[in-house]
Amino acid sequence: MKKYLLILVSIISLNVFYAQDNNIVGTWEGEDNGETARFIFDSDGYVYLTMEGVTYGGPSYDMNGVEASLIYKVDYSKSPNWIDFVINIKEDNSKFDMMKGIFEFQDNYTTLKICLNFSEESNRPINFFSENNDTFVLKKIK
Repeated sequence: MKKYLLILVSIISLNVFYAQDNNIVGTWEGEDNGETARFIFDSDGYVYLTMEGVTYGGPSYDMNGVEASLIYKVDYSKSPNWIDFVINIKEDNSKFDMMKGIFEFQDNYTTLKICLNFSEESNRPINFFSENNDTFVLKKIK
């Protein structure tokens, strides 16, 4: 009996972990300086960013004449959660961090608060009010 109970608890734990991992997957939208900002996180680990009417990212996009892809990595074990955007140059398969950030869910996972460092220093913000970082409050639309 204990064996079956242990298996049941393990399965439930894995399902809870898996469900939590997919909370960021979806389309999130908000305003940034009067412009619509859209982040699309897909289940394959690609992210699409639309800002000022221009979309970057996904499995293949043109980055200044070079074919690249943009992926995201999250770490839910940190508080606030960590997120990294990584560019992969298709030609030589080189990778580098584009942005480091933090995020948290609000309103029962319908709102995403994300703070990103767009500077060349690429330091991770320590809070949502860090200087020289951009904080977005996005609503889940899909």
